[in-house]
Amino acid sequence: MSSLWETVKKHARRMSAGGSSHGRPELFLDAARSGEGQHGQPIRIQLGESQLVYEPEQQQWRKESERTGGQRDLAERNRMLEGENQVLHFKVNVLLDMLAAAKLDVVQLQQLEQLRP
Repeated sequence: MSSLWETVKKHARRMSAGGSSHGRPELFLDAARSGEGQHGQPIRIQLGESQLVYEPEQQQWRKESERTGGQRDLAERNRMLEGENQVLHFKVNVLLDMLAAAKLDVVQLQQLEQLRP
């Protein structure tokens, strides 16, 4: 990607110098129109965490679908935390059931004590 940037800077310098006698700035424009950078590679740019690829057929940029290593790590961590969250919800429900059963036992014992003379 840096070689593409160097090509852009070089052509920008040539174009700002006022002439095309030093080279053909049209070459870069032809490559951009075809959607290919140097060596036939598609044009890609990185903007923060997102990578964009130019699609010449639609003449627009699209977001790259593949995830970076950091995104994969976050997705895996998210799955692990969701699984842990489900286990914790199950444990809380079991404890609530145990508390309800203990409360019923206490109420029954109190009723039995009230019935004794």
